Amino acid sequence: MLSNKDKQLSIVYDDFSITVLAVQKDNVEQGITYQIPLEDGVIVQGLIEDEDTLFTILREAFKKLKLKKYAIRFLAPNNLVFMKKIMVSGQTEPDKSIKDIVEEKIGDTIQLPFDYPVFDLHDDHSAQGEISIFAAEKDEITKWQSIFEDLGHFPEAVDIEILADLRLLEQVMPEFMLGTYLVIDWSKTNLMLAIVQQGNVEYIKHHKINTLFKNWEMQKEPDEQLKFELLDMQQDAYRRELEIAYEEIKKAMHFYQFSLNRGSKEIQRIVNTGDHPLLTQITTNLKKELTIPVNELTQSDIAKKYPNYDPKYATLLGLAIKEVTK
Repeated sequence: MLSNKDKQLSIVYDDFSITVLAVQKDNVEQGITYQIPLEDGVIVQGLIEDEDTLFTILREAFKKLKLKKYAIRFLAPNNLVFMKKIMVSGQTEPDKSIKDIVEEKIGDTIQLPFDYPVFDLHDDHSAQGEISIFAAEKDEITKWQSIFEDLGHFPEAVDIEILADLRLLEQVMPEFMLGTYLVIDWSKTNLMLAIVQQGNVEYIKHHKINTLFKNWEMQKEPDEQLKFELLDMQQDAYRRELEIAYEEIKKAMHFYQFSLNRGSKEIQRIVNTGDHPLLTQITTNLKKELTIPVNELTQSDIAKKYPNYDPKYATLLGLAIKEVTK
């Protein structure tokens, strides 16, 4: 039998479903994906509202799928993520990692909007300089950890959605590391955007898309997959929500170019990703709204490295390939 170190379960979620990727012995290329439907009100805007029902749904699904004693990695909710750029130097403390140095300074010289944050670093490959710290409120993370532990699994890592996306893009779109890109991850209820310059995160923004669970029809497909369609009567209202989102994207681009950089930097390209059922339509609309190229992460992009996966699983793949110190 495989030990828990050999069995990895990556988990992403929204208000409608939980998607898991089961991997054995780090063989991500041959992993298996499952989608678990949720009930209305269990998760709302990415936050757990009904722990008991969520536990029951996961217990029954994991039992059916025969998922036992996996090392689990999962995402922090987008609307709780905070990013801050900080200056660090490892030269004065050579025996400590950058992450150890940052952890010691949180609450002292590094101030975050949470009393008890969990955090991760990006651009921390150098011994000194500017890096980005991503933090989230610990309470929501603890809820997920407790559920997984009660189900007999072993939480090993928490990640940030946009960092998972960037991790995958670095592998399947190497040109992404050479310019200034706006990466947007779209779901039915929110979008998360990041402006990335040569692989370094410069700016992030979360935007809520107002919609209700009951506005979407769910269909179960073979191989534990789900399909969502917006009800006809909700089309106009949701289109207006997307139009608001497009304006927020324009504001973010303007803020980055003129407020943060006084016109010295500009975004060269947009990459759309995510599991939104209308992602192709959204990409087409953005092409009409903006003057810069807008691309959607496609099957052909993913197939360069992971031919067995649909592009809607980009975040899941990025989470699965995250390096975790055991």
